[in-house]
Order: sequence, then structure tokens, then C-alpha cells
Amino acid sequence: MVDALMPLSDFMTSERYVFDLILRYSGAAAEEEIGDIAMTFARQIEIFERWLANAQFRQDMPPSLQAEGVQAFMVQAMATNFCALHNTQSMQALLMPYLAAWLRP
Repeated sequence: MVDALMPLSDFMTSERYVFDLILRYSGAAAEEEIGDIAMTFARQIEIFERWLANAQFRQDMPPSLQAEGVQAFMVQAMATNFCALHNTQSMQALLMPYLAAWLRP
């Protein structure tokens, strides 16, 4: 799953301003209008749900909640990538512990 997330993650973190703009318009910054980027974040949850529904991950919570966690941890790892304390690790190395703990059966 982490490998499948890397192309999007690489694009979203290609430059700090790209990540900042995407996050600002993701719906998380209380924008009054729901734009294309916010709709894409909602669509991403739907895609993750389908991935998780057919995988050998946790069965004690619905795929929709698992998908929200994957998205949140992905954003957390991308944000951490811009932190001087943590930017020596690859995105995969930052994301893997979060998803391993969150999705482990």
C-alpha cells in the first residue's frame, strides 16, 4: 500500500508551496467553498476504502475509518518530511510505521 501511495506523495511534496496549497484547499483549513482539491480528498477516501475492504488488514473497524486514518497518516508523513528534525528519512520510512500500527490485524 505504501508503494501505491508514493507517486501521489511525491507530487504533493515536490515543493513546499505545492503541499501548502493542497493542504489549504483540502477542506481541512475551513474553506467556505468546497473546491476541486477538497473533492479529490473525499474521492481518495473512497478509493482507499475499496483497497482496504479487500485486504488483510484490521477487521475491528470499517474500511471507511481505516481509509480516513491512512489519509491522515499520509498527510502527517508528508508534513513531517518538511520538518528539519525528520527530513532525513524517506517518505516510505516515515509512513510505514504509522500504517503498520494503524492497519495491523
